[in-house]
Amino acid sequence: MPTPQPLSVHFEAADLGLDTDRIIDWSIDSDYLTSTDGFSFTLLDPDITDTHRLEMQPVELLLDGNQQLLGRIDVTECGANGDAVVCRGRDYLADLVECSLDPSLAIKEAMTLGDAVKQAACIVGINTILGAEDLKLRNVRTGRSTRGGKAPKDFRAIPLTDLKPDSSMGLFDWLNRLVSRHSATMQPATKRNELLLEEPNYDQEPIGKIRRSRDVARSASNNVIDGVAACDFSSFPTHTVFRSKSGGGSSGLAATESKLDIGDIVAAIGGDLEKVVKFSAVVGRRIPKPASSLPLVIGQIYRLLYQLDTDSKTQEQLERVARRALGERLKETLVYSCTLIGHKDLSTGAYWATNTVVDVQDDLARVHEPLWVASRQFSYAPPRTKLKCWRKGAFIV
Repeated sequence: MPTPQPLSVHFEAADLGLDTDRIIDWSIDSDYLTSTDGFSFTLLDPDITDTHRLEMQPVELLLDGNQQLLGRIDVTECGANGDAVVCRGRDYLADLVECSLDPSLAIKEAMTLGDAVKQAACIVGINTILGAEDLKLRNVRTGRSTRGGKAPKDFRAIPLTDLKPDSSMGLFDWLNRLVSRHSATMQPATKRNELLLEEPNYDQEPIGKIRRSRDVARSASNNVIDGVAACDFSSFPTHTVFRSKSGGGSSGLAATESKLDIGDIVAAIGGDLEKVVKFSAVVGRRIPKPASSLPLVIGQIYRLLYQLDTDSKTQEQLERVARRALGERLKETLVYSCTLIGHKDLSTGAYWATNTVVDVQDDLARVHEPLWVASRQFSYAPPRTKLKCWRKGAFIV
């Protein structure tokens, strides 16, 4: 059994400004695709709880000095466990979630994506937009130096076109819609005034190994308490046709079209996904022609995904939307969920983290390939980690 890693809480506000590790229970829940990461800890420290209100306190949560979350306490509960106080909250991007989009926001068409995000987010104190810092963030979260593969894309300089702020939306929702149309996601950084624009990194080397072997001789290296692989092929399309609205927006562009065949997408991913899809999917598009139509070979399917996209104004934008629609369906073809002993890989010393790659060799779940970590949940007493993983490249932003 690995040694439990103590959580320390740093209260950042000037009226408190101290650290404590007198935590008797805690959890941290992180998901790459949710708006905020959540946390909970039970504090048993009369020097703090008897003299300070903890609601709305800004906190930094650390494991062995490695920052895991930067957030704020939203909720406290007292009285259920003696003098202990239960604190719950979210990371600092919750400030974007709870703030509406100001109708007076002025975004100019000549702005870049980074400038537009900063202009909108500065009202909650975020005035620095990062675009190539995913390696640095992983090193902070995992507590180890990781190799990132190819250089990450810097989304900040992308020029915007036809941008219309929608004051009926929340600030985070509008920004998320904006950056997702440019194949990016919004992620918390290591400072409260920073926000990271990035995409999933599938090229990095694994930070650790997940093992569950049937072989008794190798079972000593097992770190899986339970693991399940769900393979859902119920909804993937075999061919997509996405079209934009003719003459959309101030650019006055003509209608554009994007056609994607599933065989081309899965070929880039490879492995079992490519084998299953190529075995069962019809290649290309089948136009309805009853007189000459040939029956499908037994076992084959044809599924057309057609969509008229009213927001895309360029071919590039339309292709992003089409690829994301495919990614939403392809990621379900393998979802590996597991509970692990401890909070880090004992061979590398790296803490498990989202947007990392792990080498999975699980004989019982029949998974033997590197996977990308989509969500991670730490819990304490006993120390456990829950991960949800997808195939590398299956989810496309």
